[in-house]
Amino acid sequence: KNLRKVKKDKWTLLVLLLFNGLYLFFGGLVFYLLERHTLNSSRKIEQVKMLFNFFQTLNTSTETRQSSTFDTLSSMDIQKIDKIIEKISNEREEWERSDWTIPKSVFFASTVVTTIGYGNLAPSTAWGRSFCVLYAIIGIPLTLVLLAMVGKTLSSSINTLCRIIVNNVQKYLYSGYKYDSMEGVTELNAPVWLAITFIMIFLSLDALVFMCLEDWSYFKALYFLFITLTTIGFGDIVPQGTKAIWFHVTLLYVGLAAVSITINLIIAKVRIQYHKQKQKIKFVKKLERKLTKTFPNENTPLTKAIDSDN
Repeated sequence: KNLRKVKKDKWTLLVLLLFNGLYLFFGGLVFYLLERHTLNSSRKIEQVKMLFNFFQTLNTSTETRQSSTFDTLSSMDIQKIDKIIEKISNEREEWERSDWTIPKSVFFASTVVTTIGYGNLAPSTAWGRSFCVLYAIIGIPLTLVLLAMVGKTLSSSINTLCRIIVNNVQKYLYSGYKYDSMEGVTELNAPVWLAITFIMIFLSLDALVFMCLEDWSYFKALYFLFITLTTIGFGDIVPQGTKAIWFHVTLLYVGLAAVSITINLIIAKVRIQYHKQKQKIKFVKKLERKLTKTFPNENTPLTKAIDSDN
């Protein structure tokens, strides 16, 4: 029965992955079609245009010598102005290009359904914003279901890995010790240190990839991954290259699920320890009441110890 359930979960996960992938591509395509003619940084571009017009006017006035501005400028100043104008002219087309490419649109769709919301890219048209609301209403629950299934699969895999590692290590330390995890268990029951080690390895490898793809420092890549996988999503650092974007979208769900189950594991371990201590306190109080009834006028060593502890 457990094997059948595991196989069924794997097929369910495969279907969800395929459907979510198609949903992301569909959303990215729609966002691209609705927003490709808009400029996300319109205010900044307007400032650039004003700066361009100013320098162009200044350059015209100096060439025609019809302005007193020319008299106050040295030849070196004029050369600097000419270089600035040339640079702005060359980059003006790039500045006015829309940020909504297909990879970035799919990337934006992934930040919507995972509720990360970097904020570096957002729809500005009425149709785009309306579609974003509808897309999020459907996509967020769908993503939560997928993350739950990915979490179950990761938990089962980590439990199996823990059983192999811990039992093989512990048999040399404690005879007869067995790790209490069965194959196919869908809740993570690994030691906290091992789960955290898995997360650190995952983050470290991802950071190395982003170092190569985006030319980031190692700390900058780790910072980006932490802000992303905790769904804080400042948006101050985001991948720009096409390869980095596809890599990020591909591993985003695995990272979110891994962080989620690790946090849940830590909470579960703390809750277990709390209940254990609570049961011990209840047992001691119950024993104290029995001793008080049995020896109402005597202080036994145990009652003295209880009193001293209290």
